[in-house]
Amino acid sequence: ALELDRRVREDGRFEALADGGPELDIVVWRVKAESAEQASVLAQEVFVGCAARDLHLALVQLPQIWFEPAAGAGLVTCLRSVLMKPEHAAWLGRIWERLSAACEDVVGA
Repeated sequence: ALELDRRVREDGRFEALADGGPELDIVVWRVKAESAEQASVLAQEVFVGCAARDLHLALVQLPQIWFEPAAGAGLVTCLRSVLMKPEHAAWLGRIWERLSAACEDVVGA
């Protein structure tokens, strides 16, 4: 989970939680966009693109302030991954490739 969180934080297409990395095996991030509404739509599209590539993430709605402390009230739809099994570490490269490919289709490189 820590490696996926690191990759998300280093990728300019995403925003990770403002408070830091995952405490458990759950990584949550949003797609960068001009607004929470646009980020939510993009997250849905990336979600569908990942599923088409046999990468099954989840969607979750979280307060915008978890990503931008000055954002105020409102929710944003985010992508979520749970990496609990030891096999996930071995698959992280493939997971990232599929996520990146889905993002390229939706938001570009």
